[in-house]
Amino acid sequence: MKKKFLAFLLAFIMCISFSTAAFAAGEETSYIIDEIGYLTEAQISNLDRYGEYLSESIGIDILFVYTTADENALGEYAEQLSLGRSQNQILMIENEKVWDMYLFGTAIDMITDDDILSLRDVYVDGSTYYSSIADYMYAAAKLVGGTGVVESFSEHSTISLHELTRVVDMADLLNNSEEADLLSMLDEISNRQELDVVVVTVNTLDGKTPMDYADDFYDYNGYGFGENRDGVLLLVSMEDRDWWISTSGYGIFAFTDAGIEYISERFLPDLSSDDYSEAFTKYAKLCDEFITQAKTGEPYDTNNLPKESFDVFTSLLISLVVGILVSLIVTGKMKGKLKTVRMQPAAEEYVRNGSMLVTESSDLFLYSHVDRRVKSKDNDSDGGSSTHTSSSGSSHGGGGGKF
Repeated sequence: MKKKFLAFLLAFIMCISFSTAAFAAGEETSYIIDEIGYLTEAQISNLDRYGEYLSESIGIDILFVYTTADENALGEYAEQLSLGRSQNQILMIENEKVWDMYLFGTAIDMITDDDILSLRDVYVDGSTYYSSIADYMYAAAKLVGGTGVVESFSEHSTISLHELTRVVDMADLLNNSEEADLLSMLDEISNRQELDVVVVTVNTLDGKTPMDYADDFYDYNGYGFGENRDGVLLLVSMEDRDWWISTSGYGIFAFTDAGIEYISERFLPDLSSDDYSEAFTKYAKLCDEFITQAKTGEPYDTNNLPKESFDVFTSLLISLVVGILVSLIVTGKMKGKLKTVRMQPAAEEYVRNGSMLVTESSDLFLYSHVDRRVKSKDNDSDGGSSTHTSSSGSSHGGGGGKF
């Protein structure tokens, strides 16, 4: 009886163990935490998948955390974290002031102090938060797994570090259908023109200026094509109804100050009336037109902005018709008042007898003076793009205002 009971108990424990393992295998495991908001959900998801791949490849979890925890409590914070699958872990933590690294399990004996410093250098040298973490994870995996054992993020992931969503609607201004349509349009334009065209909406600027927020969002989220990170980003903030267009790389050349003003004048009426989908669609189409024009070598600027011939012609035609109607009305009324007037056959009939007597006539030429001056040119005729440097050290153009 005891043997049967023990056999039953053993079988029960094994079933529980397998069920627990199966349940754990079905759970999503996190390797990345971002409490500050430096990363998008898509970026965190991509890095988590890479962390899963590294854990399966080398048996050690490579973890990263952005935290708001106090710098003096990072050690305690690290001990309480529940990340990854293994007890062998390499963890880098950063808050807005300091960074630190923690080793657990077998990683303690595998990572030296010099290795920690080299990993920190790899992280710091990254161009964005996103790429910095990916580079750090790959470098850490190579230290404990050996060169050639693991793939880099770019080799492993089907999503490039710079292939981010071009619609980030944090203010929830678009419905699902509108957002999908806009994203499809922006993706098509961006890939065809090889220049990122991005729309970002937020509820608050978190104390930053619209310019700083737009520039930082562009820089720290890895937007931009090529070495110069060519692109343009439209930011809309609902907090104080601010908008800003940030340009980078070739985008600075393609979108001049006059061009940005021209584009904004076309989408601002829709933005002000809360027709956000129409506003963003106009912005996207105009960006496409401006990039195409810039590739001719002469971007739209103060002296060659797009001509709206139909609208101008219509306005002139309306003005002409109104002018003719007004003149006909006025002359008709004047004619009606001249009922006693009759046309005379000769000019002398209009001169009263004895009213004009000319006894002498002469012309006297006194002097002549001609004043020639050079006509000053408009200071804005040179056009171009004004630029500034963002917090990341990158050059940006742009412009903005209220809506």
